[in-house]
Amino acid sequence: MRTGIIVLIVLTAFSFASDPRVTVLTGDARLLLNDFNEMWAFPGTINKYQFCSISSVSDEDMGGGNEKWRLGWFGGVINSRGISWGAVYNHDEHILEVLYNPGSFGIIVGMNYTENESVGFGPMDIFKDHHSFSASFGTGLAFPFEYSDISLGAEYNSLKYTAAETSSKTTEFQFDASLRGHMDHAFFNMFPVISADFSRLDIQDSTIITTINADLGIATNRMIAPETRLIAGAFIGVNNSSPEEGDKILTLNLLHIKAGIEQRINSWFLIRAGANSITNRFKEGEKETVVSTKITSRFGIGFEISNFSLDASISEGFLHNGPYMISGNLEGFLGNLSCTYYF
Repeated sequence: MRTGIIVLIVLTAFSFASDPRVTVLTGDARLLLNDFNEMWAFPGTINKYQFCSISSVSDEDMGGGNEKWRLGWFGGVINSRGISWGAVYNHDEHILEVLYNPGSFGIIVGMNYTENESVGFGPMDIFKDHHSFSASFGTGLAFPFEYSDISLGAEYNSLKYTAAETSSKTTEFQFDASLRGHMDHAFFNMFPVISADFSRLDIQDSTIITTINADLGIATNRMIAPETRLIAGAFIGVNNSSPEEGDKILTLNLLHIKAGIEQRINSWFLIRAGANSITNRFKEGEKETVVSTKITSRFGIGFEISNFSLDASISEGFLHNGPYMISGNLEGFLGNLSCTYYF
């Protein structure tokens, strides 16, 4: 226990927002059934987890052949007398998030307050003011499937950039909802997985852009062999962005396949691989429709010792170019890292 606390304190010195396991295994927290990151997709699952975690990421392409790490998110959840509660710092652009689940539902409240943050230097000084507030609610239902998770959320963002005597300000309101049905005795044990959100973006109080997103899919998360877990899903979706002035942009996700596999090598070591393939149909105003397909892949490793897990993703630069001594790749071996202790 003492060694674990020391490890967490040391990692705090160079941590940054990152979740390497979910990043490698599809990048979609809705498809997770055994990872605390699913709490942010469905807050009703907060009471499934008791943990403290710290994550970090390296800065890529910093130059000089040195890998650099930055301070980022850390926090956790505990359970006391049937009530789960927790706090997370610097997660997903929120300075602070508070999590609460009394047993039948979950709530996550996040906030951010940044004043006069310098994002430039010298004569190019630009200062950023960022204020945001978000709230999400989630619970479980006994219908319409074997059981279901639902989530409802809202967020407000205000972002202002100031340079010399000029400034630019945007405000955004967003509302979202998700539903995940469970079918424990089917191979595709999650159906439907459906999400929708609506946002209104005001730019300098003169330009308004409304955006609607929605997707629908079927997915699986299960052990397909004694030491092998498969996480996969297939989705269709739509994104419609409508400015008050200018061309409407319509993107149809004709097919989005997300897949990841986690293989346990022994009692303490795991390897992971994941891939995403998305085929889009893009239409802007009266311009010609464009159809494109993009495929990406990720790889990672994990270590589990007692109640500790250490997860990492392998940087794309290392995979494509090899180590620095051979290729001159500046990104290093690991792209991000997290350490978690489960109570």
